[in-house]
Amino acid sequence: MFFDGVKGGGIFKCGGDGASLELTSSPLLESDIGEYGNEGIVDISANEPFYECIGRKLAELHLIFSSVEDANIGVRFNFEDGEGFCVVNWGDEINIMKCLPDAFEKNEGVKYKVI
Repeated sequence: MFFDGVKGGGIFKCGGDGASLELTSSPLLESDIGEYGNEGIVDISANEPFYECIGRKLAELHLIFSSVEDANIGVRFNFEDGEGFCVVNWGDEINIMKCLPDAFEKNEGVKYKVI
């Protein structure tokens, strides 16, 4: 992900424990991951929920903590106009959605922490 006014960018990836979400400043590169296929670089800014947030100022950033996993499993981006989205490691897969389902929040014991 890249943001205006911020030098460089970051790459979200699933943590080695299978539950946490990690942010790395490693260079963005395409790669062949063998039997699992290829990792490519694709512009998804025209897709929901990103296109709704382009040009808007970030108001808050929250860590998403799972009490069940005892780990930070994601982040929530909140923008000044109320739009936002979550990036979360859900079942060892990165998911991007406007908000987490209530049942997931309850079952995981989700807590949000402003950073």
